[in-house]
Amino acid sequence: MGRCENPVAYRPKVGGPSRSFHAVGGGDRRRSLLFQRRPVKEQEGDRMSRWAVHFLESQGDLSPWKEGILEQTSQAMERIERALSAPPVDVLYQRLSGYVIPEFGHAGYVHGIGLIFITLDPENPNFSQHLGQTLQETLAHEVHHCTRSASFGYNTVFADALISEGLADHFTDEIFDGKGQYWDHALSEDQLQVFLRRVKPILDHQRYDYDAWFFGKEEDGIPRWTGYSLGYRIVQEYLRRNPDARASALHGAPTADILGPVMDLFDA
Repeated sequence: MGRCENPVAYRPKVGGPSRSFHAVGGGDRRRSLLFQRRPVKEQEGDRMSRWAVHFLESQGDLSPWKEGILEQTSQAMERIERALSAPPVDVLYQRLSGYVIPEFGHAGYVHGIGLIFITLDPENPNFSQHLGQTLQETLAHEVHHCTRSASFGYNTVFADALISEGLADHFTDEIFDGKGQYWDHALSEDQLQVFLRRVKPILDHQRYDYDAWFFGKEEDGIPRWTGYSLGYRIVQEYLRRNPDARASALHGAPTADILGPVMDLFDA
């Protein structure tokens, strides 16, 4: 879970191919991992998958967790690709203490169309218990961002970011039968109404404080996760009014097409 850059905050054997991706570890990481794609292709009907997984370990060894991480990644990829035609993606797992969601022990970020960073902090007390479905859900969220970047384009205004985050979490709900992440429910109903009215005048702004709106800014009275909760609610209302719509099919929908039909939310 993270901002999309350019511009807009996760048991195959290590070192060998699995069903739909190639893992790079050990001595291989001394080579250029960022831009040296080593895909393994898998034919599934008319679809061709291309994924590449890498481990960055200059800040610490990830060997004890690699097998489990790769298993969860493989399962997530299979589930994602049943619902979404995603672009080729590199997934970089990096051990980086402190640069994670404290409640999870990991965090996800997207750079452009085909690069996902997952930071991992094994020293975090919540790390191990969230290496299962939570990690898969993080990957699903970030892959939806990549797919939307490839089809709709990069986020340019505040409304784009809200819709992008809302769609990504509703996609996660769709394939995992979920009810939203905790950051999607960070605001009370009264707070939602207050902040929907507050953001209406800046929806089309290119210059806005992303970190404040999505990660909170106490001095401005913005609670943590406000942007995620707003985006989730906006997309939730769109899906409620369009029961045949699915987040998996909306990755290329213009922001205005989703926002326009629910603008009354901002005047409640």
